[in-house]
Amino acid sequence: MARYIVDLKLRTWYYETFIPRRFVLDNGEVVELKAVDLEERIRKEPLFLLYVPPSYINNVCRTLKSLGFAETALRVSKGERYSLVKKLDEPWEHHVRIYGNGLIESEIEVGRDYIEHLGDCRIFVIYETFNYYSRAYDKLHILYKPLNRWITGIIDHFRVRIRPPKILTPWKPISGNGSRSRDARHTSLRAKQAREGRGMSSPEKLQEVYDLCIRYLREAEELLNEGDSIQASEKLYKVVEECVKALA
Repeated sequence: MARYIVDLKLRTWYYETFIPRRFVLDNGEVVELKAVDLEERIRKEPLFLLYVPPSYINNVCRTLKSLGFAETALRVSKGERYSLVKKLDEPWEHHVRIYGNGLIESEIEVGRDYIEHLGDCRIFVIYETFNYYSRAYDKLHILYKPLNRWITGIIDHFRVRIRPPKILTPWKPISGNGSRSRDARHTSLRAKQAREGRGMSSPEKLQEVYDLCIRYLREAEELLNEGDSIQASEKLYKVVEECVKALA
Protein backbone atom coordinates (compact mmCIF):
# COMPACT_ATOMS: atom_id res chain seq x y z
CA MET A 1 0.00 0.00 0.00
CA ALA A 2 1.03 3.63 -0.23
CA ARG A 3 3.59 4.93 2.23
CA TYR A 4 2.20 7.28 4.86
CA ILE A 5 4.32 9.73 6.82
CA VAL A 6 2.49 11.62 9.53
CA ASP A 7 4.47 14.25 11.40
CA LEU A 8 4.85 13.43 15.06
CA LYS A 9 3.51 16.21 17.26
CA LEU A 10 4.89 16.41 20.76
CA ARG A 11 3.83 18.81 23.49
CA THR A 12 5.27 19.19 26.93
CA TRP A 13 2.04 18.19 28.64
CA TYR A 14 0.04 16.12 26.18
CA TYR A 15 0.67 13.79 23.27
CA GLU A 16 -1.08 14.11 19.93
CA THR A 17 -1.25 11.55 17.15
CA PHE A 18 -3.36 10.34 14.23
CA ILE A 19 -5.45 7.15 14.12
CA PRO A 20 -7.24 5.79 11.02
CA ARG A 21 -10.97 6.63 11.11
CA ARG A 22 -12.27 5.36 7.75
CA PHE A 23 -10.33 2.74 5.84
CA VAL A 24 -10.68 -0.03 3.26
CA LEU A 25 -9.87 -3.67 4.04
CA ASP A 26 -8.44 -6.28 1.69
CA ASN A 27 -11.91 -7.78 1.20
CA GLY A 28 -13.31 -4.46 -0.01
CA GLU A 29 -15.14 -3.62 3.21
CA VAL A 30 -15.05 0.00 4.36
CA VAL A 31 -14.73 0.38 8.12
CA GLU A 32 -15.68 3.60 9.93
CA LEU A 33 -14.71 3.92 13.58
CA LYS A 34 -16.80 6.01 15.94
CA ALA A 35 -15.11 8.47 18.30
CA VAL A 36 -16.78 6.93 21.36
CA ASP A 37 -15.59 3.42 20.40
CA LEU A 38 -12.07 4.67 19.76
CA GLU A 39 -11.91 6.48 23.10
CA GLU A 40 -12.94 3.36 24.99
CA ARG A 41 -10.63 0.94 23.20
CA ILE A 42 -7.49 2.69 21.98
CA ARG A 43 -5.96 2.89 25.47
CA LYS A 44 -6.75 -0.72 26.36
CA GLU A 45 -5.86 -2.69 23.25
CA PRO A 46 -4.18 -2.13 19.89
CA LEU A 47 -6.72 -1.82 17.10
CA PHE A 48 -3.94 -1.67 14.51
CA LEU A 49 -0.72 -3.65 14.20
CA LEU A 50 2.21 -3.01 11.91
CA TYR A 51 3.94 -5.78 9.98
CA VAL A 52 7.37 -6.41 8.51
CA PRO A 53 8.53 -9.68 6.94
CA PRO A 54 10.21 -11.83 9.62
CA SER A 55 13.50 -11.69 7.71
CA TYR A 56 13.60 -7.91 8.39
CA ILE A 57 12.96 -8.10 12.14
CA ASN A 58 16.60 -7.92 13.22
CA ASN A 59 17.32 -5.02 10.84
CA VAL A 60 14.29 -3.15 12.15
CA CYS A 61 15.45 -3.74 15.72
CA ARG A 62 18.95 -2.46 14.94
CA THR A 63 17.50 0.60 13.25
CA LEU A 64 15.30 1.43 16.22
CA LYS A 65 18.26 1.06 18.57
CA SER A 66 20.33 3.40 16.41
CA LEU A 67 17.54 6.00 16.83
CA GLY A 68 17.51 5.92 20.62
CA PHE A 69 15.43 2.86 21.48
CA ALA A 70 16.77 0.42 24.08
CA GLU A 71 15.67 -3.01 25.24
CA THR A 72 13.83 -3.05 28.56
CA ALA A 73 13.43 -5.79 31.15
CA LEU A 74 10.65 -3.99 33.05
CA ARG A 75 7.61 -4.97 31.05
CA VAL A 76 4.62 -7.27 31.00
CA SER A 77 5.72 -9.84 28.45
CA LYS A 78 3.27 -10.72 25.69
CA GLY A 79 5.57 -13.18 23.97
CA GLU A 80 7.42 -10.60 21.89
CA ARG A 81 10.95 -11.19 20.58
CA TYR A 82 12.04 -7.60 21.22
CA SER A 83 10.69 -5.02 23.66
CA LEU A 84 12.15 -1.58 22.98
CA VAL A 85 11.63 1.76 24.69
CA LYS A 86 12.57 5.33 23.73
CA LYS A 87 12.18 8.32 26.03
CA LEU A 88 10.26 11.24 24.52
CA ASP A 89 9.47 14.66 25.95
CA GLU A 90 8.38 14.35 29.57
CA PRO A 91 6.55 12.39 30.74
CA TRP A 92 6.14 10.15 27.70
CA GLU A 93 7.97 7.14 26.32
CA HIS A 94 7.49 5.08 23.17
CA HIS A 95 7.23 1.31 23.70
CA VAL A 96 7.57 -1.05 20.72
CA ARG A 97 6.99 -4.82 20.83
CA ILE A 98 8.24 -6.85 17.87
CA TYR A 99 6.92 -10.40 17.54
CA GLY A 100 8.57 -13.32 15.81
CA ASN A 101 5.87 -13.44 13.10
CA GLY A 102 6.69 -9.85 12.06
CA LEU A 103 3.77 -8.12 13.75
CA ILE A 104 4.61 -4.94 15.68
CA GLU A 105 2.61 -3.38 18.50
CA SER A 106 3.52 0.07 19.79
CA GLU A 107 2.20 2.53 22.33
CA ILE A 108 2.91 5.91 23.83
CA GLU A 109 2.70 5.71 27.62
CA VAL A 110 3.74 7.44 30.80
CA GLY A 111 7.42 6.67 31.30
CA ARG A 112 8.84 4.06 33.65
CA ASP A 113 10.28 6.84 35.80
CA TYR A 114 6.79 7.33 37.26
CA ILE A 115 4.54 5.07 39.32
CA GLU A 116 1.67 6.08 37.02
CA HIS A 117 3.35 4.02 34.30
CA LEU A 118 1.56 1.08 35.91
CA GLY A 119 -1.83 2.62 35.06
CA ASP A 120 -3.67 2.86 31.76
CA CYS A 121 -2.54 6.28 30.57
CA ARG A 122 -1.38 5.19 27.13
CA ILE A 123 -2.39 5.20 23.50
CA PHE A 124 -1.54 2.64 20.81
CA VAL A 125 0.06 4.20 17.74
CA ILE A 126 1.30 3.15 14.30
CA TYR A 127 2.70 6.00 12.22
CA GLU A 128 5.37 7.11 14.67
CA THR A 129 6.83 3.61 14.81
CA PHE A 130 6.82 3.25 11.03
CA ASN A 131 8.54 6.61 10.67
CA TYR A 132 11.39 5.27 12.81
CA TYR A 133 11.93 1.91 11.13
CA SER A 134 11.10 2.90 7.54
CA ARG A 135 14.80 3.27 6.71
CA ALA A 136 15.13 -0.48 7.34
CA TYR A 137 11.82 -1.46 5.69
CA ASP A 138 9.88 1.24 3.85
CA LYS A 139 6.60 -0.53 3.06
CA LEU A 140 3.71 0.23 5.39
CA HIS A 141 1.54 -2.79 6.23
CA ILE A 142 -1.28 -2.29 8.73
CA LEU A 143 -3.44 -5.06 10.16
CA TYR A 144 -6.87 -4.16 11.55
CA LYS A 145 -6.78 -6.51 14.51
CA PRO A 146 -10.51 -6.82 15.40
CA LEU A 147 -11.26 -8.37 11.98
CA ASN A 148 -7.75 -9.72 11.31
CA ARG A 149 -7.76 -8.00 7.91
CA TRP A 150 -5.14 -5.94 6.09
CA ILE A 151 -5.82 -2.29 5.35
CA THR A 152 -5.43 -1.43 1.66
CA GLY A 153 -6.42 2.22 1.82
CA ILE A 154 -7.02 4.93 4.40
CA ILE A 155 -9.68 7.56 3.74
CA ASP A 156 -9.23 9.85 6.74
CA HIS A 157 -8.02 9.99 10.33
CA PHE A 158 -8.92 10.92 13.86
CA ARG A 159 -6.67 13.47 15.50
CA VAL A 160 -6.26 12.13 19.03
CA ARG A 161 -4.78 13.82 22.08
CA ILE A 162 -3.89 12.13 25.35
CA ARG A 163 -3.10 13.94 28.57
CA PRO A 164 -0.97 12.49 31.38
CA PRO A 165 -2.38 11.95 34.88
CA LYS A 166 -2.91 15.11 36.92
CA ILE A 167 -0.37 13.83 39.44
CA LEU A 168 2.93 12.22 38.45
CA THR A 169 4.89 10.41 41.14
CA PRO A 170 8.57 9.77 40.37
CA TRP A 171 10.12 6.60 41.76
CA LYS A 172 13.46 8.21 42.65
CA PRO A 173 12.25 10.91 45.07
CA ILE A 174 10.42 8.21 47.03
CA SER A 175 13.66 6.28 47.45
CA GLY A 176 15.72 9.43 48.01
CA ASN A 177 13.76 11.10 50.83
CA GLY A 178 15.28 11.21 54.27
CA SER A 179 18.55 12.13 55.89
CA ARG A 180 22.02 11.05 54.88
CA SER A 181 22.13 8.68 57.83
CA ARG A 182 19.00 6.96 56.62
CA ASP A 183 20.45 6.75 53.12
CA ALA A 184 23.55 5.17 54.64
CA ARG A 185 21.39 2.65 56.48
CA HIS A 186 19.57 1.83 53.25
CA THR A 187 22.87 1.37 51.44
CA SER A 188 24.07 -0.94 54.19
CA LEU A 189 20.80 -2.85 54.05
CA ARG A 190 21.02 -3.26 50.29
CA ALA A 191 24.58 -4.55 50.60
CA LYS A 192 23.48 -7.05 53.25
CA GLN A 193 20.53 -8.15 51.10
CA ALA A 194 22.81 -8.58 48.11
CA ARG A 195 25.18 -10.77 50.13
CA GLU A 196 22.24 -12.85 51.33
CA GLY A 197 20.68 -13.04 47.88
CA ARG A 198 17.72 -10.92 48.89
CA GLY A 199 16.49 -7.44 47.94
CA MET A 200 15.04 -6.10 44.73
CA SER A 201 18.18 -5.20 42.82
CA SER A 202 17.97 -7.90 40.14
CA PRO A 203 15.89 -7.38 36.98
CA GLU A 204 14.06 -10.64 37.70
CA LYS A 205 12.86 -9.49 41.12
CA LEU A 206 11.90 -6.06 39.80
CA GLN A 207 9.93 -7.78 37.06
CA GLU A 208 8.08 -9.80 39.74
CA VAL A 209 7.11 -6.59 41.54
CA TYR A 210 6.09 -4.96 38.27
CA ASP A 211 3.84 -7.90 37.30
CA LEU A 212 2.28 -7.97 40.77
CA CYS A 213 1.51 -4.24 40.65
CA ILE A 214 -0.08 -4.60 37.22
CA ARG A 215 -2.27 -7.39 38.59
CA TYR A 216 -3.39 -5.27 41.55
CA LEU A 217 -4.15 -2.32 39.26
CA ARG A 218 -6.28 -4.47 36.98
CA GLU A 219 -8.15 -5.90 39.96
CA ALA A 220 -8.70 -2.35 41.27
CA GLU A 221 -10.11 -1.30 37.90
CA GLU A 222 -12.53 -4.24 37.90
CA LEU A 223 -13.65 -3.39 41.43
CA LEU A 224 -14.21 0.25 40.50
CA ASN A 225 -16.32 -0.83 37.53
CA GLU A 226 -18.37 -2.90 39.97
CA GLY A 227 -18.79 0.12 42.25
CA ASP A 228 -16.68 -1.29 45.09
CA SER A 229 -14.44 1.69 45.82
CA ILE A 230 -13.34 0.41 49.23
CA GLN A 231 -11.87 -2.83 47.93
CA ALA A 232 -10.42 -0.97 44.96
CA SER A 233 -8.62 1.36 47.38
CA GLU A 234 -7.19 -1.69 49.16
CA LYS A 235 -5.75 -2.95 45.88
CA LEU A 236 -4.23 0.46 45.11
CA TYR A 237 -2.71 0.56 48.58
CA LYS A 238 -1.05 -2.78 47.83
CA VAL A 239 0.48 -1.30 44.68
CA VAL A 240 2.06 1.53 46.69
CA GLU A 241 3.14 -0.91 49.39
CA GLU A 242 4.91 -3.19 46.89
CA CYS A 243 6.62 -0.22 45.23
CA VAL A 244 7.92 1.14 48.53
CA LYS A 245 9.14 -2.31 49.59
CA ALA A 246 10.99 -2.67 46.29
CA LEU A 247 12.74 0.65 46.85
CA ALA A 248 13.57 0.04 50.52
